[in-house]
Amino acid sequence: MATSGRTQFKAAAILWALVIGASMAAAVHADDAARLTTVASSAEDAVRSAVNAEGDVYAGDCTATISPRDSGKVCSRLIIEKDGARAYLAGRTFSEFSRWIFVTPVGDAWRVAGVAQLDFFGPPEPPWP
Repeated sequence: MATSGRTQFKAAAILWALVIGASMAAAVHADDAARLTTVASSAEDAVRSAVNAEGDVYAGDCTATISPRDSGKVCSRLIIEKDGARAYLAGRTFSEFSRWIFVTPVGDAWRVAGVAQLDFFGPPEPPWP
């Protein structure tokens, strides 16, 4: 009888993990329409628009930030480019990254293609939209 109880518990735990995982996957690329339709003159300006849409102040590239001037702001770092699209990691200055920001070229301009929370326990590759 104890084995059956353990099996049911394991099955319930696996089911719960699948439900949570599915809901997280659906939320990974849930973007706000305004963010996706904003067109910027540069990739960095597109990143800035995504950060500003979250109500944060953008400090630019993390390597160019200066303390204390940029404390409490959000900075970004270009991680990879794929087929013209770029994946940036962004987060509070002088702290850890917390989200991905994906931008794509549109003619001579750039737009935000998606934003996803950084999953520290997920695969190391960007979760491209």
